Amino acid sequence: MFREQSLKSLRGGGLLRKQKITLLYLEMIFAESYTGQVKFEELLAYCRQFGYELYEFSPFLYTRTGRLWFANTIFLSPKAISTLESKFDK
Repeated sequence: MFREQSLKSLRGGGLLRKQKITLLYLEMIFAESYTGQVKFEELLAYCRQFGYELYEFSPFLYTRTGRLWFANTIFLSPKAISTLESKFDK
């Protein structure tokens, strides 16, 4: 689960800013579940400012009322996206 401390780790290391990470695989909780939970929108904005894009959501779990609760997410670096796109452009 993506907690505030995890986001601080991403921010503090500068690895995203330097694009040293090719792929981020993160567990996200969408329904508010605990104190200090990072909102998906905050994580998405943070990753995008360094060129990382959301590539995949899976699998989804829903609350009893049908609200999205949990998903695994994959974010790719600009280089990874470019590499994938060039392989399929042929």
